[in-house]
Amino acid sequence: YDEIDKMLISTGVEFNNAFGGGNVYGINTTVSRPYQSVSLNYDQPYFTLSGISQSINVYLSHYNYSDTSLASYATNSYGTTVQYGIPISAFTRFVVGGGFDHTRLLQPNGETSLTAQQFVQQQGRSVFDTFLAILGWNYNSANAAFFPTAGSVASLTANVAVPGSDLQWYK
Repeated sequence: YDEIDKMLISTGVEFNNAFGGGNVYGINTTVSRPYQSVSLNYDQPYFTLSGISQSINVYLSHYNYSDTSLASYATNSYGTTVQYGIPISAFTRFVVGGGFDHTRLLQPNGETSLTAQQFVQQQGRSVFDTFLAILGWNYNSANAAFFPTAGSVASLTANVAVPGSDLQWYK
């Protein structure tokens, strides 16, 4: 429960070592009044013999900001990412990847948002395709996957909309 989403239900299931190949398959869903999403993920920890991992994620989401009393617009999005983890040491990985996001900006229930209208007018469209470059660093020295008693976990990730995208941004 939180002030913006009110009741929020999130669930996920992962199948580790599915079919005996060491791969991980997962599905995650989140449902609240303003936000609904579903994502599917596939992780292949030993994509190459040298230990490079591959992660693929596909998602679909809807966020109705007018249900939050913050703004009067909504977004529908879908997309995918592919990332590769390159081992640097026993505990550290360099992550590189890319992705695609398709977002449609909507004005639900006949409501109007001056900010959304100005943004659409400025951009000349209400549908945006974004191509992503992903760079990151992961560190994991935890001594167990569940309930570790020693070690630490840290990560740093940058997502950048690359040229050719309808919008330019980074996070």
